[in-house]
Amino acid sequence: MANIKEIADADVNNLVALCHIIDDYDEFNANLTVLLASMRNSQEIPYLLDRISHSDFVLGAKKVKQFYRDNKLVVDTVNNYSNINAFISSDYDWYGNVRTGQGLDYFYRYIISHYDDLEKIRTLITKIKKLGFDHLQLDENADFTNTDYYLRSSRIENNAEITFFENMELIPNYNNGKVGYRTTGSDYKINIQYPYDELSRYSRSIAVTNLLFDPQRLPDDLSKNSIFDPIVSLKTNQQERCNSLRNAVDLSISVDDLYAKFDLISNITQRINDAKSKEELYQILTMFKAYLEQLKAVSAEYNNNVVNNDADITTELLEEEKALCLKRRIWDEMDTQ
Repeated sequence: MANIKEIADADVNNLVALCHIIDDYDEFNANLTVLLASMRNSQEIPYLLDRISHSDFVLGAKKVKQFYRDNKLVVDTVNNYSNINAFISSDYDWYGNVRTGQGLDYFYRYIISHYDDLEKIRTLITKIKKLGFDHLQLDENADFTNTDYYLRSSRIENNAEITFFENMELIPNYNNGKVGYRTTGSDYKINIQYPYDELSRYSRSIAVTNLLFDPQRLPDDLSKNSIFDPIVSLKTNQQERCNSLRNAVDLSISVDDLYAKFDLISNITQRINDAKSKEELYQILTMFKAYLEQLKAVSAEYNNNVVNNDADITTELLEEEKALCLKRRIWDEMDTQ
């Protein structure tokens, strides 16, 4: 794969067709290149060949008709899985030059370099086609583990986009209505945009790191049960981890609130002129402050235990979630005014 682009994109139907004509692809390309170079309007050749191969009446075009007779098996095979017009147009420019290092040319070289796994590649691409993907991106250097993803778990329609992998793991967070997740390693990445129309293929895309993995590792379909529910279940199945995070954040905020109330009462006490009431308040506040210090220490210890027992929960994460909670509380107070 040297001197070839590391990322390629191609029509899935064309890729299925390519897998079925792989042994004849070089010869077909050579013959097609000669034909394209021999005609002034080479951009019309894919269209004419398409019509001729489907038994439509075409006036003239002797060279194209002869080409079809000489390459009938390949052209008919392509038409069986794709369309010869689209197949050729995606791989050649208007001057008859193959777009090397991209599209079908890239995938052809990839398949040849893994020729012993041809059937495995063909089965995988066929599965991707059955899932309804129009295009396939191959990025051999892709690493899908370096990004965190979040979705709203209440309703699938509340998400503009959902990203799906294999080997997903939960990222604990405070918000019960949000699921954080990442993949620990996946050979594919599926994106689905919403509102999702099962009849529209423009709302879905797939990228893979290779064409050699087992198709069974892909979802059975792109339904809610196969895409959305498994992500939501990450949090459902590990709710205790999220509860620990929530408890740590809530306890820390509650202790801070008590300190704020303590300071408020202390300030009020200083303004009181009644000596007897003032003295009684000071005595109570002294005891209360001691309990507050103990409460603060217990809260800090609990937070440390949560952090130490879960590698995904860090002190920084607790502080970030705490800050978000306080912001939400301010927003809620503003909404009620």
